[in-house]
Amino acid sequence: MFNLGARRTKRRGQAVVELAVAAPLLALMLFGLVDFGRAYFQYIALVEAAREGARYATYGFSSLSNAASPAQDTIQGRIKLADGGLNIPNNASHITIRYYDTTVTPAKLCAHYDYATNAIAWNAPYTAPTTGQQKCPKEGDAVMIIVESDFTPITPLMNRIMGNPMQLVYVSETRIE
Repeated sequence: MFNLGARRTKRRGQAVVELAVAAPLLALMLFGLVDFGRAYFQYIALVEAAREGARYATYGFSSLSNAASPAQDTIQGRIKLADGGLNIPNNASHITIRYYDTTVTPAKLCAHYDYATNAIAWNAPYTAPTTGQQKCPKEGDAVMIIVESDFTPITPLMNRIMGNPMQLVYVSETRIE
């Protein structure tokens, strides 16, 4: 006859070994999913921030600020207001504002926001407008808002795979009204 008690003991030991092998893989998958969810949330917040900055730039393209906490009536202030708690720094490596002349084909970069001078800087051959003559940026031209955010995974393996920190970038473009 067979001893049923001995068989159950062997299976219990087998289950412990299987759990010991599978638990790290399951934990890695769980934390990988958590990291993916965090990255996705951060990307969606970044999209909203860039779109809000572009929407505000359609009618307030010259309302700019290089302050760490810009006023809400500036492009950077609107970006920070809509960033979903990411606290995107207001500097040249995280927020870029460019203006394109759309009267030429293809559209040509005519100006950009310079954080050092807190002013619009013109790219050659464009120059600052004279009194009553706005060449670029003007109504009908395009404004491009590029917003970047640093993402740091919490799982060490994901940290090695994706790099630390990983840059999330979104570009939003609209016409000036």
